[in-house]
Amino acid sequence: MGRHPRILGEGITYHVMSRCHNEAFLFRGTPDFALYWRYLCEAKEKFRFDLHAFQFLQNHVHLILKTNGEFFLDTIMHWLNHSFAEHYNKQYCRKGAFWRDRYMAKIIKDDLYGLACLRYVHRNALNAGLVERPDQWPWTCYKFYADGEANPWITPLPSYLGLACDETTRREIYRHFVAVPGTGTENGHLWI
Repeated sequence: MGRHPRILGEGITYHVMSRCHNEAFLFRGTPDFALYWRYLCEAKEKFRFDLHAFQFLQNHVHLILKTNGEFFLDTIMHWLNHSFAEHYNKQYCRKGAFWRDRYMAKIIKDDLYGLACLRYVHRNALNAGLVERPDQWPWTCYKFYADGEANPWITPLPSYLGLACDETTRREIYRHFVAVPGTGTENGHLWI
C-alpha cells in the first residue's frame, strides 16, 4: 500500500517527528543536539515558520510548527533534515542514511489535540526514563511554557495561550497538566 499524500499549505500546524535510521542513538550528546538546534534556527529564519515546540532525544526529534508564507512543510523538513544529516555525516566520516524513512507529520486541527501534542512532546524524555521531571531534560522548550524561560525562537502555541488569561496561572495549569500521568485528554476532554 502506498503512502498517503501529505496535506501541505500555508497556516497549517503540524506535530512532526523524525526518527534516526534503525532507531539508532545517533545523537551522541550536546554537540549533536546543538548542531540540530543551529539548523532548526537557520530553517526558521529561511522559511519563516512559527516554531511552537521542540524536543530532541538520542534517536528522534519532535517539533510542533506552523507554516507561513510560500514555504510548506515538505520544503522546510527536506532542507532541515538533509542539511543536518549532510553535516553530521561529514563530521563523523559517516556514510548512509541518518533518518529512517521520511518524517511523520500530523496536522493539529483543534486546541484539544494541540495541547495533547504539546504535552506529549514535553513528556517524551520523562516517558523514556531519561529524567524524573520534564524540566530536567535540556533539549526541549518545556521551561518556556512551564516557567516563562525566555526563548526568542519559540512562538507560544495558541492552544496553550487559551489555558488562562494571565501568564502565572497559565504556567501553573500547564505544569500540572504535564505532571499528571495519562494522556491528559481522556474521553475527549482536557483534564488538568
